[in-house]
Amino acid sequence: MPALKTHISPYLLGIFALFVMLYPITTDASPNIPLYDWKFDQVRRVLSLCQTGISTATLPLRSDIVLSALKQADDTDCVPAGTPLKVLMEDVITVMENEDQKPFVSAYRLRMQLSDHPFDQDNSFGESMDKGLRSTLDIRLYGSLPYGLSYELVPQLRVSQIGDENHSTGDIFIGYIKWTHKNIEIEGGRDTLWWGPGYHGNTTLTNNIEPLDLIKLSNVYPFHLPWVFRHLGDTNLMVFGSRLSSQTIRYIDEGTEKIKKKPPYFLGIRGELHPASYIHFGASLASQFIGRNNSLSLSDWKAILLPSWEGNEGEGTDGPVANRRYSYDFMIQTNRIPHILNSELYWEYGGEVGIISGALEIPFPKPQYINEVLGVYLDFGGADLRLEVSTPFKNPLENSIYSHGQFTEGYRHEGRIIGHHIGPGARDFFLRTTFLTKSRAILGIDIDHEQHYIEDWSETIIGTDVTLRKGPARTYQLRYQWHDGNRDYGIRDIHYLALSLFYLF
Repeated sequence: MPALKTHISPYLLGIFALFVMLYPITTDASPNIPLYDWKFDQVRRVLSLCQTGISTATLPLRSDIVLSALKQADDTDCVPAGTPLKVLMEDVITVMENEDQKPFVSAYRLRMQLSDHPFDQDNSFGESMDKGLRSTLDIRLYGSLPYGLSYELVPQLRVSQIGDENHSTGDIFIGYIKWTHKNIEIEGGRDTLWWGPGYHGNTTLTNNIEPLDLIKLSNVYPFHLPWVFRHLGDTNLMVFGSRLSSQTIRYIDEGTEKIKKKPPYFLGIRGELHPASYIHFGASLASQFIGRNNSLSLSDWKAILLPSWEGNEGEGTDGPVANRRYSYDFMIQTNRIPHILNSELYWEYGGEVGIISGALEIPFPKPQYINEVLGVYLDFGGADLRLEVSTPFKNPLENSIYSHGQFTEGYRHEGRIIGHHIGPGARDFFLRTTFLTKSRAILGIDIDHEQHYIEDWSETIIGTDVTLRKGPARTYQLRYQWHDGNRDYGIRDIHYLALSLFYLF
């Protein structure tokens, strides 16, 4: 039997304690829709098409809010009747209605993965494949409870066959408890966040890393800011705190160089504005940091969010040791283009945080060592098409992206980049199209081309997948990927095959 790890976030206990103290004034809550769920992409597709006002740039989403939006979309007939997308939306509503408000729901995802060479999978929750066969079982337990509580627990068992040896491991993949009161939600445990409109990656926070042990505070429903700022429209805010994996940190303290091996703290803040249902603006900040003297004063917290001056050099000897990343994202959506059911144009601009002073000498964060994500999405009803490019447009040879002088691993967790997976000095070109059929199948084809300028090599990944729904309880998914090699750098072709079964009890 695999040895199940006992590393469960201490934040779970904190949420339980909060519940005990405040349970008389709590309200209803709901678990999230997992980012790995087979129906997640199609849910986002309908939410955008019907201009529901729900942001798909800050993930994950609450199940009850998504279900309510899908029902309203179904009533307004924003999805044309008789189309495969309409059938899929009705199937998703049926599945989610069966789960809604149940105190206990169980499901599992069984995957069989086969690769002929080791490789790191992009945007796959920090997963790396060894050469050989791997079997993975995720058992998902989730539901809504009285007193504003909801939960999700996903134990994961993995069995790998490498050569003639079998390797078994077990862990808690996802596990959190949420407490909701009025328009405030507090979540504690292990979860994955995705910040930005990109489908294949964002500059600040993605699921390229393992789920984080965190405590998160956010609003449930959009609100309006007071005074003249109410014209900015629907507003959403989120704050979380966590810790990253241990790394070597070098810094100067009272003129002496210090070298420590420790896990830095990780703080994230994100805000969104929706002046109209078809316009989105977001800003994200993530900072990894430690106290220079193993402690943090109140004055240190400003420096954790904003550098002391534009070049950052003054921070080499004073204040907290911090590495900040900021990004701004914008998306416009319209369904008024002839012959196109829906379209999105989005852009994200982010990098290491510098600082400039505005007209009133108010500190304003300015990213440097820039990386950008530019994307176009077109929905034709039965088929869709997405083109996404990520690159340091100003200087493709820039090697400071996701790197840092004091944090030796840079912007990483367990060795994996927290933001866009392409890393420094690289350009990523991603194209994906999917087709819906009346037989309840989803066919997908994608091409991902990475050009690494610093090392002067490139890689192309071509993938295809099919998702087949068999009633509300069973869904099958088959995916094949081919990675072309670069023999000048000793990189060989890779073939990868994965078969997944999603089953709802």
